[in-house]
Amino acid sequence: MGFLDRFKSKWQQRQKGAQPKHAVSKKDQDDEAKRAAFRAVGSVGAAPKTGGDKAASSDRKTSQPGGKAGAPKRPKKQDTGPAYRWLVRPLVTEKSTRLSSRNQYVFEVRKSANKLDVRKAVKALYGVNARRINIQNLSGKDIRYGRTQGRTRDWKKAIVSLEAGQKIDPIES
Repeated sequence: MGFLDRFKSKWQQRQKGAQPKHAVSKKDQDDEAKRAAFRAVGSVGAAPKTGGDKAASSDRKTSQPGGKAGAPKRPKKQDTGPAYRWLVRPLVTEKSTRLSSRNQYVFEVRKSANKLDVRKAVKALYGVNARRINIQNLSGKDIRYGRTQGRTRDWKKAIVSLEAGQKIDPIES
């Protein structure tokens, strides 16, 4: 029944011991090749490994704790958790530019986001404390292209007021 094995879950296939031949796709092979190439390069900004300079390779061995050979470890990324789940994008409009001079920043957020979610997301992404958060539900607009009528989607906007002395630049972030 090899044909019906395609419909079993990966967990069931692993329990049997061997994955069928069709389980490894071309995309998986390409992804693995990219990961291997990335591991060969090492840290961000480092030159690719070459067999040329032995002095450089001895420096690389001692740069890691414990004296292990290989590329130096990459710096850890900041753990933002689910912050990008709530903040869709910063809104850059004339009004939001005016509000930024009053230490208030405007973001488009998900329809299911509440003030607590927005507060945690701003803290995780920008490292600032929000003093006050105002949320507005905005309804979509009726539009038409020739004879075709439609409606833009409903969305939610959050205005985040920061504590005195704190500042973010959402355009660069």
